[in-house]
Amino acid sequence: MFFEAELGHIGFGANRTAELAAKGDEQKEKVQKALDFWYPIALDMFGHSVSERSERYVYWGLKRRTTRRRAKSIFKRSIR
Repeated sequence: MFFEAELGHIGFGANRTAELAAKGDEQKEKVQKALDFWYPIALDMFGHSVSERSERYVYWGLKRRTTRRRAKSIFKRSIR
């Protein structure tokens, strides 16, 4: 149930972002500025991208990959 609600939020955000960007230069620029500001903040909610502990957690088996590697993976998927 929680996951379904989150998919609704994600869908709304994706659709609204596309609508704004399609309006042209000024709106598209506002969307890009917002993404440039919020993207790194959002990623750091899952662990700071420059974390010394992240590699230790991978070594101990608590994480599968470092926060930086995860962030790069998310970025690659988001620009497809």
